[in-house]
Amino acid sequence: MKRDFFFKASAFSLSAMFFCSLLAVPFQFSLYASLFCYAISVLKRRENIFVVKPDLSETLFIIFFLTTVITTATANNKFNAMEGFLAALLYLLVYWYFKIFPVSWKQYRLWMNLISASLIIFCGFALLHYTVFPVDITLFPGMVFSPTNPQLSDRPLISIFQQPAVAANLIVIPLLFVLCFLTLRFKELTWVERIMGAAAIMIDFLTIVATHNRGSLLILSAGIITTAVLSRKFQVLLLLALFGFLIACLPNEKFQNTLSDPINSPNMPGRFLQYKAALDVFTHSNWLTGIGILNFQDVFREKYPSLKENISYIHNNYLSLLIETGILGFLSFFGFLGLSLVKLGKICWKKANPAALTAFGLAVGFLLNSLFDSLFYVIPIALLILIGLGLGSNEKLKLEFDEKSKANPQS
Repeated sequence: MKRDFFFKASAFSLSAMFFCSLLAVPFQFSLYASLFCYAISVLKRRENIFVVKPDLSETLFIIFFLTTVITTATANNKFNAMEGFLAALLYLLVYWYFKIFPVSWKQYRLWMNLISASLIIFCGFALLHYTVFPVDITLFPGMVFSPTNPQLSDRPLISIFQQPAVAANLIVIPLLFVLCFLTLRFKELTWVERIMGAAAIMIDFLTIVATHNRGSLLILSAGIITTAVLSRKFQVLLLLALFGFLIACLPNEKFQNTLSDPINSPNMPGRFLQYKAALDVFTHSNWLTGIGILNFQDVFREKYPSLKENISYIHNNYLSLLIETGILGFLSFFGFLGLSLVKLGKICWKKANPAALTAFGLAVGFLLNSLFDSLFYVIPIALLILIGLGLGSNEKLKLEFDEKSKANPQS
């Protein structure tokens, strides 16, 4: 069937989105443009996007979204809660979009090559900026890029990214896309694709180390281990050993302090204070639906007025969603992730599906990282994770990978 202009525009915007996946603003702009064009395309062709019925995990995701509607109505700061409600709606739409979008093997391969190219270009530039020419760069009036964050004593890499923690968590997700793609489809790729993918992984890893961020390394480790186990390609674990060796050799005081005394890490006292306040709030709030998304910051400010630190959310995703969306929101959201893991694990164990393998690794990494951070509240990162989960559940892509596996059983 001949596709219309808006469908082609949607597919083109998705390609631009994958290339710009490391830069938050262009990434989100391309994603929204693709969603808009696809919606017009569906309306013009009068397609029913709900032909694919939601499974149990996706039903729980819908319940989570409905819970945010309730918490918005009952929250003290309704403006902040509305932001959370809109974010939850966006997450649900993006997940469903990538689940139903008719992705072909050829298109997925193009996207992975674009991700590899973007990792080499953007991370390569950031590394050179950090090591070779560490000076402020002004691209446009009022837009100055510094090689490091001068406010932090260990001076982590920042360059063209927003800030070190966001940068590290943003770039580790595309790395897992490329890693799973190379692991399962290595023999089908050209030498150029193989070299480009391997170079992208190494440059991305070195950039993550330069940001001094530990949560992203946890996600990366989870992704490598799940990739090795579910693909039964245990040689991938050599990559984890190589990364561990490089971390041990490269000078990094923050990593060394964490390994020697993790409890006394500099940011732990502030986080323990958040956890204490959160548990206290939970005992005095509505257990079922919580206090409303992004409302904890107001409660924390009232409880500790002498602290100058501005807390937007609790650095623990489990506590944060439990307090702000209640037991109902907590169980529905993490139930969605848990059942998604079961579904994706079954797909990965039976077939060589890089999209499902990536989604599984991202879900495990997200759940582990949630012990120390709350990526749910960082929209570009949460969107990338949900894009991965949506692609992992995409039926058309699953069928194409199944056919590829039958045609190339040794891939």
